[in-house]
Amino acid sequence: MYAFVARLLAGIRASVASLPPPPAATAAPSLTALSRAAADEAAYVAGPAFKDYAPRTFQAIRTASGVSEHDYLDSLTGQTVLAAVPSPGKSKATLYFSHDYKYILKTIKSAEKDALLRMLPEYAAHIVDSSAESLVAPGGLGTAHYPAGFSLRPTRHVYVVVMGNAFPPALDIHARYDLKGSTVGRGARDPTDPFTVRKDLDWVAARRRLAVGHTHAAALAVQMRRDAAFLARAGMMDYSLLVGVHDLRRGNDMAALASPSSVAGEGRLEVLAATCMPNSHWIQPGRKKETDQENANRTLPRVHAPGQMRSEDEAGQLGPELYFVSIIDILTPYNWTKRIEHVFKSVAHDSNAISAIRPDKYGKRFVAFMEKQVLRLSK
Repeated sequence: MYAFVARLLAGIRASVASLPPPPAATAAPSLTALSRAAADEAAYVAGPAFKDYAPRTFQAIRTASGVSEHDYLDSLTGQTVLAAVPSPGKSKATLYFSHDYKYILKTIKSAEKDALLRMLPEYAAHIVDSSAESLVAPGGLGTAHYPAGFSLRPTRHVYVVVMGNAFPPALDIHARYDLKGSTVGRGARDPTDPFTVRKDLDWVAARRRLAVGHTHAAALAVQMRRDAAFLARAGMMDYSLLVGVHDLRRGNDMAALASPSSVAGEGRLEVLAATCMPNSHWIQPGRKKETDQENANRTLPRVHAPGQMRSEDEAGQLGPELYFVSIIDILTPYNWTKRIEHVFKSVAHDSNAISAIRPDKYGKRFVAFMEKQVLRLSK
């Protein structure tokens, strides 16, 4: 696995370094040109060990999302370090965290890779057209090869998608939720566990909401509708709204401070590195608990970036919570597997309450749940 990490990071650095400087944000390419480039672009191949798919298109996506190439490379390849943890979801994927925890590299299946490449032209146009407000933003897609031992297939291909980490590396996440808008099987096994990923039924039972004021809630709902409409057009379903809550009154008081296992919710952490030295801005165990004022002085304003906001009441008074939201797991198409799942689960459950439904219905239900239960915009 160490060889895999080395090849992956070396391939990413070589690919990004081979690209010309991105255009200025004020000179973003037209949607038509960007879509055509995404459809026609060849992959970058770094020898026999690494392939980077559509690197120029992903560069344009990063630029439209406000990510500089220097910061992107520094986070991913500034140190030969990745921390690995199994995904808490059903995909059995592995999550690799960059040394500063700003990015997550998630292993995906070949079918998911193909799905992302098919939707890439429209996806790139969606990101640019959203003026960097989209809650869905992968930063790259590549595959690394490494020896798989004695077998008829001498090498194994591992596909990896790069995503920004929705949760900040310097703040404890006191509650995390994975919300789909469905109710069948959508409860955590132990919702009292502070590190578990809670689900839809747990959110409703706790009478939770994103208390960001009507204006900000309405703006967030508009972007959710746009993202859901795009995913429906792309034929995708089973995605989730990932929500993280940091309580300023508690500060950083969690036992597992700034570890990928606490960010992912579950799983065993394995650091794959040649050297591993903590950065000065990491949260260190044994640090004193910060006061609300100290924490508020260095954290987010009301709306810092897409998916990052501070609670406030209708009068505009700032509240004690920070919210971090992102739409994740966007690469599940409504294929025959999901169609069969829909048929069998519909026998025992309300067909409108299960997760496996048509992309158009999934998107409408997703938005309706977020507006009613998460943002409280409708009764």
